[in-house]
Amino acid sequence: MNKQELQERIAHELNITGKESRTIVETVVNTISEGLVEDSKVIIKGLGSWHLKKRAKRKARNLNTGEAVTVPRRNAVAFTPSKDLVSLINRTPK
Repeated sequence: MNKQELQERIAHELNITGKESRTIVETVVNTISEGLVEDSKVIIKGLGSWHLKKRAKRKARNLNTGEAVTVPRRNAVAFTPSKDLVSLINRTPK
């Protein structure tokens, strides 16, 4: 499911317009993003948690030239699903 499909599903389920559902989805995404920037962790019970993982500076190689390069340290976003979500996924046949 992509963002557009999520918006359409919300609009259908809540019987609201596409514009209203787009606003809802964008608000949720922006709020999660802001939460990560401010607190480094966002937890939604029953869904999971997003948190920042610190990636250390490391050496790598440019595949085109073979030149050694340094990849700077950075933060990466990680998602850990809740036990409820894992349970739901594992019991639902495809």
